[in-house]
Amino acid sequence: MPDWVPAAKVLHVLIAATWLGTGIAMNLVVLPQIRKAGPAILRDLMPKLGEASLRFGNILGGLTFLTGLLLAYLQDGNLRFEGARGRMLVIVLAFNLTALFLLNYAIRPSMRAIAKISAGVRPGEAPPMQLVFFQKRIAINGMLILVLVVLAAAIMVLVDQGVFL
Repeated sequence: MPDWVPAAKVLHVLIAATWLGTGIAMNLVVLPQIRKAGPAILRDLMPKLGEASLRFGNILGGLTFLTGLLLAYLQDGNLRFEGARGRMLVIVLAFNLTALFLLNYAIRPSMRAIAKISAGVRPGEAPPMQLVFFQKRIAINGMLILVLVVLAAAIMVLVDQGVFL
């Protein structure tokens, strides 16, 4: 039977790196520019960008989770998560699930609220405080997701190097 661990590891790292890179780009480049945009731009942009970016984030996060489980199974022959290495893997999986939870239950409703609120703002009118609140909520939760994914990646590098054995 062929050893699938190297291929699974490459696949997992590529997907996880894409998720992390997308999170960095969204949080440090795209979202700050969107916050500067007026309600008219938000009204047109948020429904399209919001759903597309959330779908992409869910796909990458879900595939990262699933390929991580596959890799753990291929390396250990089971999913018991025993010992120090197993505990670290459970922590990483929990970080991943928490990030997906925040993406779907904090950011998604905020993006929808921004689209709805900005649709009611007339041109030249100052953005309502609710709009600012939801933009800040997205920024805070987006950075929290980014921190969780970076911590998960750092822990996985340490686990792979045998630090937690």
